[in-house]
Amino acid sequence: AVVIADMTATQFCDSCGVRSLLVAHDAADRAGAELRLVIPSAAVTRMMSVLGVDRLFQIYPSLGLALAASPAPGK
Repeated sequence: AVVIADMTATQFCDSCGVRSLLVAHDAADRAGAELRLVIPSAAVTRMMSVLGVDRLFQIYPSLGLALAASPAPGK
């Protein structure tokens, strides 16, 4: 299963938002699902990178690319 969080309208994501995404990532992982994030905002993508969480998430710049992506290995 794949769950896509479309954050297209998100212009800012603070630590509380990132924490919520981490909780969702853990829940998806426990259920054997893959969580993909759609983040076209350079500022939000940069925040994910600064915090180092970009290594945990599959991040896509558009919903179309997230839908078209192959499943992550092991999913």
